[in-house]
Amino acid sequence: KKRVKLNETNFVVKEKFQQYGKVLELLGDGRLKAVCEDNQVRICTIRGKLKNKVWIRKDDIILVSLRDFDEKKGDVIHKYDEKQIKQLLSLRELDKEKLEMFSNTN
Repeated sequence: KKRVKLNETNFVVKEKFQQYGKVLELLGDGRLKAVCEDNQVRICTIRGKLKNKVWIRKDDIILVSLRDFDEKKGDVIHKYDEKQIKQLLSLRELDKEKLEMFSNTN
């Protein structure tokens, strides 16, 4: 994870083999279905570090770490709140077109 310090808050931006995604459906047992920037739907596992500390709901924007051995699976490594999404937009890490694409995948 690459952390960027902006306005005295740390948040994570994507690196190689990571993509931004939107939660489509919660599957239970620490798993969820998410659509990523490449329009591929993946089954993602919530990392143990996040599992009981960060509550992830449908339509949340997340950072997914891709698996090199299975393109249909990934791991959730971060959940973004509204303030962090605005910061990503201002840093041009996430553009409005991708955010609208995520909004249209209901």
